[in-house]
Amino acid sequence: MRWLGYVAAFCVLVFLIYASTIVVMAFVEPIRINDPNNASYYKAKNRILQFDPEFGFINRKKYSFVRDVKFRSHAVNFAVHYDKNGYRVDQPDITADVNVDVLICGESSAWGYGLNNEKTVGPQLERIADIKVLNVSVPGGTGGSCLAQFMRAAELGRAKYAVYYFWQEHLASNKSPCANTGTPACFPLNHIRKKPNGSLYLDVVEASEAVGYDRFNRFFLQARTDGDSEGTFLTDIYWKHRSTVLRAQDYMRKRIEAMPDEREANVYLVETMRDAVLQHGITLIVMYVPFYFEGRIAKTPGWVVPGLNLSAVPSFSLEAPFRQAVAENKTFWFVDDSHLNEEGHALIARSLARWGAEHGFWRLRPSL
Repeated sequence: MRWLGYVAAFCVLVFLIYASTIVVMAFVEPIRINDPNNASYYKAKNRILQFDPEFGFINRKKYSFVRDVKFRSHAVNFAVHYDKNGYRVDQPDITADVNVDVLICGESSAWGYGLNNEKTVGPQLERIADIKVLNVSVPGGTGGSCLAQFMRAAELGRAKYAVYYFWQEHLASNKSPCANTGTPACFPLNHIRKKPNGSLYLDVVEASEAVGYDRFNRFFLQARTDGDSEGTFLTDIYWKHRSTVLRAQDYMRKRIEAMPDEREANVYLVETMRDAVLQHGITLIVMYVPFYFEGRIAKTPGWVVPGLNLSAVPSFSLEAPFRQAVAENKTFWFVDDSHLNEEGHALIARSLARWGAEHGFWRLRPSL
C-alpha cells in the first residue's frame, strides 16, 4: 500500500503549491494594478487610455486598434489610430498638427465612438469652416478632464479657441464622477469638490485611484460589450474581485460626501477653465449638448447658457438644432446607444461652424 502514501504526498504537494501561489498573488496583484508605471498594465488588449501623473487619463500614445461592438439592433466597427501624443488621426504613422485654430474636448461622443476619425466632428468642421481643428477628447471625459486636456494641448502647441463639449451628463459628473447614475461605478476623473469651509477646488485623481477604478470600469464595460445588459455581472465581480469593489464603494462614498451644488460646481469649473486657457491666449467656448436619446431632446436648464454668459464665456446650446433634426425625421445617434453617428457629428460641425462665423470667431469656407 506504499503507493497510497505517494499519492497522498503528491496531493499535499499540489495543494501547498496552489496555496502558496494564492498567497503570493495576494501581495503581487495589488502592487501590479496600483502601479501606473507598469507598462504591462497599459498594454492589455484594447486599452485605449493611459494614466499621466500630470494630466490624469490621456489617450494611449502611438497605438492602433479596431473596435467591434454589437448592440441589440446594430453593430459598430471602427478603427482608431493614436499618434505620438495620443490624438486620433486618420491612419498610422501620422502626427496630428498641434498648432491649430480650435481645440475640441468632450466625452466619447465628441471623441468619435463608433466612427473612423475622418467622419468625426473635427475633420467635418474643417471642411465647413476655414480653420484647423484638434480633437483632444478622452472617452469618459468630463469638464475636469477637458481642462487638463486643454492645458496639455497648450503646452504641446498653440490654439486660438478651446471648445468645451458640455454634455448634459457633465452637470452631475463635473461635481462628482459618482453622481453619474448611468453606471454603477465612479469614473476616476478630475472633478469639483467642496472643502469643509465651503470653498470649491478642482480635485485631481491620483494614480492608485486611476488604476484601481479604471480596472473596475473595464469589468463593467466588458460585460456590456458581452451583452450582459441586465447587470448580473456585478455578482460575479463582487466575489472574484471583492477588494476592487469595496475600494470603489469607498471611493463613491468619499466623493459623494464632498459634492457641491450642481450650478455652483459647473460655473466654478467653467470659470476655472476660462482663466486657465486664457493664460495661453486661448478663448474658451462652451457648447452645451442636451440629452437626445431616441429622439427625446432634453430641455437646456435655464441657468446654463445665460449663467455661463454672465461669467463672460461665449456659449450656446445645441437644443434647437437637435429639435429641428428630429422634426425632419433625422436620426443622428446610433440606435440602442447614445453616441452620435456620422450625421450627428455633421450636425454639430454645421451648428458650431455657423455659430462661430456669426460671432466673428472664424469664417466659413466659400462653398457655404
